[in-house]
Amino acid sequence: MAGLILATSVGYLARATQGGKDLLYLKYLETAPWNLKVETLGQTPQLRGVGRQLVELGVRLSVAMDFHGRIGLHSLPQAEGFYRWCGMTDLGKDNSCEGLKYFEMTEAQATAFLNLGRNKQ
Repeated sequence: MAGLILATSVGYLARATQGGKDLLYLKYLETAPWNLKVETLGQTPQLRGVGRQLVELGVRLSVAMDFHGRIGLHSLPQAEGFYRWCGMTDLGKDNSCEGLKYFEMTEAQATAFLNLGRNKQ
């Protein structure tokens, strides 16, 4: 399994319910195509959880930096459903970033996300 995350803590503020507070911005979050597990041709590919682990890493880094789990990112269209599944808030299209949708995770959403991960283990 392979994935990559690039995060920055400089110059990004929360826009959601905790507007104006610092957050960790995930500039790049990518999983490799070989993370798909396909047993038989014609079956729907199953994901192996790399994306969830990368989001969790971002949330935990945000907590460690005293941002209380707040993260933000811009999403490619094919990943929008995944970020909603993670519990992030869709704040709509951002014309300043190539029209990509902007997502944020609040402190409460981060807590719920981390608890969800614990319950799945």
